[in-house]
Amino acid sequence: MMEVVISGFSDKFPAFLRPKKTMFTLICCIIGFVLGIPQVTKGGIYVLTLMDWYSASYNLMIVSFCELIAINWFYGFPRFRQDVEMMLGKRGMEFWWYWIPTWCFITPFVIGFILVMSAIFYTPATYNKEVFPDWAEGLGWMMVTVPLVFILIGAIVTVLQKGGIRQALQTDPSWGPALDENRTGKYAADNKAFVNDVEMNEKHILEKNMQQATVHL
Repeated sequence: MMEVVISGFSDKFPAFLRPKKTMFTLICCIIGFVLGIPQVTKGGIYVLTLMDWYSASYNLMIVSFCELIAINWFYGFPRFRQDVEMMLGKRGMEFWWYWIPTWCFITPFVIGFILVMSAIFYTPATYNKEVFPDWAEGLGWMMVTVPLVFILIGAIVTVLQKGGIRQALQTDPSWGPALDENRTGKYAADNKAFVNDVEMNEKHILEKNMQQATVHL
């Protein structure tokens, strides 16, 4: 979990944070340690129960559902498949027979079903049959909504920066592997150092002919 936070901020502000990654990692760990102290106090079990009840429930499922829809239906599973095969190598259809229905249909349906059932059969947080007070339940719902609000703010900022929803939904030209030498396949157009198989074969034939001509001379 900590690595996700560190990598996310480092990727967002690479020029500033990557050279100072060790110090930034230390700061994040210290913050996490300080925030975890209340959970080991005498009443810490109540804090832990409240966080467990709310922080890893609705918001996590909503984010997961939106990620699946965005990747498989907006970005498109064929594009995502090409990205995976670019990293892992070509895979036969027997490999994708499981992942296509799972990512595109089964998992979104299951997450949506769980969300609906959780909303229908919702109960306030309890510990040892003791119901948490209203203000504690309010804190719990804040844990649910705050991450979603930040995602929504990020989406609004992106739409404003791109000049509209349609532009914001289009793939950024810089999308792809970070290192130029790894930009192959559909990303090869942006990689001047990339040589496809046909060009590579022509290059080898030309070099071989030049070597034979040199020998004859």
